[in-house]
Amino acid sequence: MGAMNMDYPWESCITICKQWAWKPNDQMKSLKECLQTLASTAGGNGNLLFNVGLCQMGGWK
Repeated sequence: MGAMNMDYPWESCITICKQWAWKPNDQMKSLKECLQTLASTAGGNGNLLFNVGLCQMGGWK
């Protein structure tokens, strides 16, 4: 993630796990890490896309 930039809009695309697609037993980021990422993105005038992949059956786990 970059530094604060009030001159231009920016976006960070980040996964909530280690990869973009579903993977069994993939390690999720902690709630603290997710909230820190959100806070630093919003505080830096950015937009955050947090990817949450569906499980192999197409639903949420």
